[in-house]
Amino acid sequence: MANQEIWVHANTLGAKMFVYLGIILLIIGIISYSMYPNASPIISLFAMLIGIGAGMYWCETQLDKQFDKQGNPKKNP
Repeated sequence: MANQEIWVHANTLGAKMFVYLGIILLIIGIISYSMYPNASPIISLFAMLIGIGAGMYWCETQLDKQFDKQGNPKKNP
């Protein structure tokens, strides 16, 4: 991270992402366990990996929208 402001913003985005991901994974886990109890851990694992990958992409996209490559906040048009 280029500076403290980016670090704080990224941690805020990451915390929100993990809260939403946890809720979604709970729902997926309940549904998969009720439908396929033996395959539920594997389904949950793949859902978690996809969710974390998508969340990392989302977080980086949000940081690119807010800050330039030198770490300075972008001016809103």
